[in-house]
Amino acid sequence: MIKWLTILLAFIAQDKAKDPATGKEAMQRIQRLVGEWKGTGTPKELKREAWEETLNCGFKIDKEKDLYQLEVTIKDGIFWKSALIDYDLKKKLYTCEAVLVAADSKKSFTGKYVASDRELTFDEVTEAYPRERVVFTLLHDARIIVEFLKQEGKGKDYLSLATVGQTKPGFVKGGGALCVVTGGGGSIPVTYQGKTYYVC
Repeated sequence: MIKWLTILLAFIAQDKAKDPATGKEAMQRIQRLVGEWKGTGTPKELKREAWEETLNCGFKIDKEKDLYQLEVTIKDGIFWKSALIDYDLKKKLYTCEAVLVAADSKKSFTGKYVASDRELTFDEVTEAYPRERVVFTLLHDARIIVEFLKQEGKGKDYLSLATVGQTKPGFVKGGGALCVVTGGGGSIPVTYQGKTYYVC
């Protein structure tokens, strides 16, 4: 029993040690977001056709104030126009202030980055429903997935509204093949009726 308790406490201590000690370190963990991305949105629960958008992410740095933030701008998106991602050292949480496409309204989010899953998950800061969740999955340096979800009520599952597959321009995998779903690098061959197609 003592042995298992010691192991558990060691894991807890390890997790606490993983929290970023500075804003700079927090931004370094999500720096794969930096750059220009070409995205294709795929609706799920959302009733509309697919769309294309451009995502741009860049650092906003003030070394004198030890301020490190990530500025996000989205062209032709259907959810967000822009966002500012920061890190709260006291709460040990990432924060996100998003400007929505709908009437230039704003929403606040807090979240965490889980390195093992490569996921930065933001939950809307509100007591009201429906409430939103946005998940950035940082697959690799040239490919990310952004998923928009909604929770209708307390205790209910989050429903995926849409996902946006983002690929850096000029990046192609699979011997020059393009993904038939997103237009990005296709690395997985799929054969249908004698023809080979590539997907991400």
